[in-house]
Amino acid sequence: MGRVKAQRHDRFHSLPNCIADPAAFKDQWAMRLGKDTPIHIEPGCGKAELSLGLAQQHPDSHFFAIDLKSDRLCRGADLAILQGIHNISFLRMNAEILEAVFPLQSISSIWLTFPDPFPRDRDEKHRLTNPAFLSRFQKILKPGGVVQLKTDNDALMAYTLETLKNFEIIPQLYSQNLHQEHPTAEIAQFLTSFEKKFLQRNKNIHYLRFEIPSSISFSRYIAGNMNTPYLSQKES
Repeated sequence: MGRVKAQRHDRFHSLPNCIADPAAFKDQWAMRLGKDTPIHIEPGCGKAELSLGLAQQHPDSHFFAIDLKSDRLCRGADLAILQGIHNISFLRMNAEILEAVFPLQSISSIWLTFPDPFPRDRDEKHRLTNPAFLSRFQKILKPGGVVQLKTDNDALMAYTLETLKNFEIIPQLYSQNLHQEHPTAEIAQFLTSFEKKFLQRNKNIHYLRFEIPSSISFSRYIAGNMNTPYLSQKES
């Protein structure tokens, strides 16, 4: 670990809006935030540009920016303090333990912003839109809660759409070019550093919003009976 990253790692543990052991607070979220406070999470948030922007726009909600890298979280946490944004917390954790951190049916929305596409078929288990993750999301989302995905990666979006189709999940909204088709939408207003770079290269930004009905079972996938490889790989 480089010196600067090491300093940020140490600083993460000293900041009041950073939580290094989120699972210890599972039963305290409602008491801390108020049981009626809408909660939104962003797994794999990086520097949390999106969550910071949304938190400013929605002061009556609380946002949890989630990542494994404390140096990235520290940058977002420092900015939140500097700008006086109090309705956001930064959690250092793996997205695989969401159920150990958040109570069932407690989350209003889940934001997936430019997640790692993990292009190799053998790495499907790491994609944040694979059926195992969808099952985790389903458990913690409130009825009517939504998952929202932004990505520049055509293959990841194709994989996600095919996965939803396999489970008969109908998207609420899908755009192949968010900034051209919905330039005034809130999701188009807060740009991550990755997104800015992609737009400079004239890459399309995909956007997808969907619910996960409680009636859907993911057990056949989790039992190992189903696989949804990248369509682009199979077609090539």
